[in-house]
Amino acid sequence: MKAAKEETVHLQALTESPRAAANTGAADNDDYDPHEHRQLPKPTNNWETLVHLLKSSLGTGILAMPQAFARSGLITGIVATVIAAIIITHCLHVLVRSQYAACKMHRVPQLSYTESMRATLVAGPSSLRPCANSAAIAVDVFLVVYQLGICCVYIVFIADNIKKALAPDPTVPRNTLRCTPRLPSPMDIWNSRGTTNVLPLFKGIALENNMKTPKAFGKPCGVLNVGMTIIVLLYVAVGALGYTYCVNNCSDSITLDLPHGPLATSVIVMFAIAIFISYGLHCYVPVEVVWKGYVLPRLQSSGAPPRRLFLAEYGLRITLCLITFVLAVAVPRLGLFISLFGALCLSALGIIFPAIMEMVLSAISKAGRSRLLLLKDIVLLFVGVVGLVAGTYTALLAIVTSFQPKVQ
Repeated sequence: MKAAKEETVHLQALTESPRAAANTGAADNDDYDPHEHRQLPKPTNNWETLVHLLKSSLGTGILAMPQAFARSGLITGIVATVIAAIIITHCLHVLVRSQYAACKMHRVPQLSYTESMRATLVAGPSSLRPCANSAAIAVDVFLVVYQLGICCVYIVFIADNIKKALAPDPTVPRNTLRCTPRLPSPMDIWNSRGTTNVLPLFKGIALENNMKTPKAFGKPCGVLNVGMTIIVLLYVAVGALGYTYCVNNCSDSITLDLPHGPLATSVIVMFAIAIFISYGLHCYVPVEVVWKGYVLPRLQSSGAPPRRLFLAEYGLRITLCLITFVLAVAVPRLGLFISLFGALCLSALGIIFPAIMEMVLSAISKAGRSRLLLLKDIVLLFVGVVGLVAGTYTALLAIVTSFQPKVQ
């Protein structure tokens, strides 16, 4: 606790004095290794970190892959999945390296995503320093919106699948398993066409901060590359096999296309229970960000008593929970929710912000390869902005269209 408090005080001092931040560690930070100064109560090993990465990435998004393949086609879907995975994995490497560089520059053991963005811009060119706090707030906003969006997706997923499990199939007795093959021909799969605006939803979390051996996270055969390889293979397998089964009639979740019967019902119920348990984990993130970052400091500065702090915290928890339920009821479209929050938040958190951080740090270090690095980051920035604008617009348009009556 003492070390964390010292880090916060040091970072606040840097934020308040941009010139000092730019000069801190400029000449003597080469011998400082943030990894060696981290004091973690329960650090995770490589295997535990890999399991955490897989658990955090394999949610409802993977069950929507057959529908994504149905809209893009099998070949386009596979290629788009691999390309998206390569870009996201590279940007995660960029984010981890940028966080490490920010920690080394300011001589602190570790920084959160938000603190890294603020610390990077504070130490950057003078024209960017006034934007440090705004950029940090933007990171928090996207984090909160993304996590609440996942909670909305989970609510819709649970409702749709419970409805599927409880709805009787009029053509088959409840105690039998109906299996109706709908396998297309190879040419039908190859020639399938559709829109390519649905990309897979990848969730990347910086687990490196909690590792016992953080240097192993970003190695060529480290936790991140191995984990993302497994994730891509699973996404492609579920997408291809699910699409091969339902072709162009894929639902928002492949579980909704399972045949009626006790086996399928048990699978659907287990998925619903697992997602229900995960809801609290994802809702924890926006609560922590909003409460500790914005609400609690203001209440403490105003001298609020402990009882008021207690009521305010639980009021915030209930409010955020109700917001997710209201949004889920207002827009009960699972696939469109996944597309919207993926395009809106992952483009910013996964591509745009890491590229900006690397550009600023490259300008500070004045590396010899900065021109090539700058070009690469500009391309990433362009891809992220296009994905954010085009993807968000397409998803919102699809949501609006889905509520309009169909013309016969």
